Amino acid sequence: MKEGSHPSKSEIRVRLVVSGFKDPPPSITALVGFQPSETWLAGDRVLPQATNVHHENGWVLRSPVDPFETTLEQALDALFAEIANPAAFRSLPSDAEVEVACAIYVQSEEWPYLGLSSKLISRIAAVGASLDLDIYPFK
Repeated sequence: MKEGSHPSKSEIRVRLVVSGFKDPPPSITALVGFQPSETWLAGDRVLPQATNVHHENGWVLRSPVDPFETTLEQALDALFAEIANPAAFRSLPSDAEVEVACAIYVQSEEWPYLGLSSKLISRIAAVGASLDLDIYPFK
């Protein structure tokens, strides 16, 4: 089995995030042609019990995989499988920012393989997204 082809004990959460746009989130849904996992407006609380708020509108699509039973590549493949028309992201408003956000929680004794194929890099570029990789230790 090639390195990184099996799930680890890590937690890997992958999201495609559109933010910074002025129109309400349903306008993003109409442009890309499918429903997000979550949306918010500037001023909405980050969590219901939180006191901090979002500073800009947001639209998010989460990878549908189990974050405890995946590799980074599998999570990204599953995310992009949800996007029927990547070119639709090119019609987003000019103030919109697109990011593929990966939060990786690791245990000190086991680090996941974090390589990305050229195919995945091309898929990220096809939606005009930047890539953010955040690695955190499990507490």
